[in-house]
Amino acid sequence: GVGLDLEPAGAASWQDLRHALGQDADLPAAGHGDATALWVAKEAVVKAAGATVADLASVRVAGGEATFEAARWHLQRPRLAADLLCAVASDAPALLDPFAEDAAALLAQGP
Repeated sequence: GVGLDLEPAGAASWQDLRHALGQDADLPAAGHGDATALWVAKEAVVKAAGATVADLASVRVAGGEATFEAARWHLQRPRLAADLLCAVASDAPALLDPFAEDAAALLAQGP
């Protein structure tokens, strides 16, 4: 399976994640990295697995990999625009061809 999630940079705080995942969630200390980057990785994995946001707390992310329900997921984080964070999760290794141009600039140009 393949799952994708993207959010505006800074859309989630560590407090937001604790609220959504539970006070006992296994999260890095606040201020250690971007909470939104962790959120998009977890959400991409549950989408790829066909699960729901209720399962986000069960996803463990470490670098370019994640585990969920004893399955290993490969994560990629393509840069689509300066103000967007994106994660793509897949059950098999894959190499995305990153965009050479800023997607926001291309969209602004219109059709």
